[in-house]
Amino acid sequence: MTGLLDWGLVRTTDREYDLACAEQGLCGLSPLDSERRERIRSALYEGYRAVRDLPADEAFEARRRLYVLVFFAANMNWVSGWVTPDVEDEVERDYRAFVAELL
Repeated sequence: MTGLLDWGLVRTTDREYDLACAEQGLCGLSPLDSERRERIRSALYEGYRAVRDLPADEAFEARRRLYVLVFFAANMNWVSGWVTPDVEDEVERDYRAFVAELL
C-alpha cells in the first residue's frame, strides 16, 4: 500500500476552512493568541501560500475564528467517547473557556 484515501467527515468547504481545521487539530485548546498557535498557523499559511493564493485580511481572520468554532462544535460528537467521569468537569470547563474566547 502506498497511500490511504479517508472519506470520513468529508465536506465541501472553502480552502480557508481546511487551514483552520488543520490549525485547530494541531493546537487543541491552546489560546487563540498563544505562541504555539501562532507558530503553527504561520507555518501552515506559509506552506499553503507557497502553492496557492491565500488572502491575508481582517475578513479572513473573522472567518478563521468561525471556522475554528464550526470544527470544534462538529468534533463535540466524539467527546463522550473519550471523556471519563473523573475528568468531565475539567473538560467541560476548558471547552467552555475556549468557546467563550472564540465568541
